[in-house]
Formats: sequence, structure tokens, C-alpha cells
Amino acid sequence: MQGCGEAATFLTTAAAADGSPMSASTAAADTPTSAALPAESGSTYLSELLNDKELPVEQQALRLLQHGYSATRSCGASTALVVVMDKQGDKLGVANLGDCSMMVLRSVMRRVRSSDKLVTVAFRAKEQQHSPNEPYQLMRLPEETEYDRLTSSGRGVLVQAVRAFRERDLTEDTPDMAKLESVNVCEGDLIILGSDAVFDNLGDTDILNIGNMAISPYDALSVDAHRRRHPANEPLDLSSSPEPDDKGSDTEQEQDQG
Repeated sequence: MQGCGEAATFLTTAAAADGSPMSASTAAADTPTSAALPAESGSTYLSELLNDKELPVEQQALRLLQHGYSATRSCGASTALVVVMDKQGDKLGVANLGDCSMMVLRSVMRRVRSSDKLVTVAFRAKEQQHSPNEPYQLMRLPEETEYDRLTSSGRGVLVQAVRAFRERDLTEDTPDMAKLESVNVCEGDLIILGSDAVFDNLGDTDILNIGNMAISPYDALSVDAHRRRHPANEPLDLSSSPEPDDKGSDTEQEQDQG
């Protein structure tokens, strides 16, 4: 993940050494300065993590965050959110440090009419802030051996700030301070990762409204099959499209109890 002074993301997949199904990881980060988490090394490290079958998926996310932080050489600061999906594809592990966030949107089927669908928030990752507008951030500071070079290149103010920071013996945020969570997911869930630039400008209601306008994977399959069998001008009634396996939703659980 490269970039300077902007939000960035990456997505990577990897297979275990025994050829078992792939696992995937994705991340979001907001870098107000020059720090960048290297995605390339994360892909290799993810493959190694898959061989540890006893490691909980949220710990896998933390390990990736720790690895990315230790491999970073650029100076600067960044929030970070890492999400790992397990090999079965039914659980996400979340490691979040700062004010990035993640939402899982789920389409709940109302049995009165099979076409009556409603997108709801099944999960939202918790954000971390020391105080308003002061999120947790991973940071890399210049070493003392770099001070002369930075000063001669016109960055004396930066050197003064770093010296003041170290003289005050302030505590730096570390990957171990990340909020760890795990969440069950279902086929058809919509997973949204973003920095505060997304969630400060779009409320949950706004995001749900957008999600309710989107076509589900199941409806997309129905549309594709319909186009293959019928003329393009023949309308499709999506009320007959197959319903997802929403075993994780409260709606189905309540009906089973009834």
C-alpha cells in the first residue's frame, strides 16, 4: 500500500501450503504524512499465517498489522484497519487502530413477499480515539542519525518537533493497542472498509440507503441467467429470484422459534 498524505487500501489472497482453500485479507489506512504500509510483504506473510490453524482469525489480522508496521521504513503516521477472512469464508477477524471503520451490511428477507428485502447493519467496527479528532495512529519517527540530513534538506522544523516529542517521553501508539473483533458473515453480505473520510461524511442511514439500492449477488445471477434465455427487452421479475442463505440473520432465527 503506497501513497503520501492520503487514504489507501489493499486486498490480498493466499493459499495454505497444503493447498486448502484461500484466505483473504484487506486493509484501509489514512496517512496524513508519508508513512505507508507495504502490501507486498503482507501477502507473503499471510501465506505463512495460514499454516497456523490454531490462530484465531482476529489474531491473524493483528499479526498482519504488526508485520506491516515492523516492515515500514518511511517516517510518518497512519491509522490502520486490517480484516482477514478465514478459509471457510464465514468469519472475519478485525484489527483496528484509529478512526477507520468497517461495516457488514446484510440483506434480511421478509417472508411476506420474497422480493421484500431490507439491508441492515450486521456489524460495525469500533473506532479508537484518544480524544475528539485525535485518533490512535501508528508512527515512525526519524532516528537521531538522520537529524543532520533532514536539517540540511530544509526539514529543521520536523527535527525540532521530533526532539520535543522524545524529550517529553510521550507514549507512541503500537499495533498491540488495536481493537480486535471477530464477526460471522454470510454469503451475500456487503463488507465496507473506509477511513474517517467515508464515515465522517456518510452516516449509517446514508450507507444503508445506498445499500438498499444495490442489486444482490443472487439477483445479479438471476439477471444474467434471464439475459441468456430471453430477449433483452423482456422484463425480469426479481420476486422469483433465489433467496440467500441468511442463517446468520435475526429474521430467520425468530421464524424458526415461531
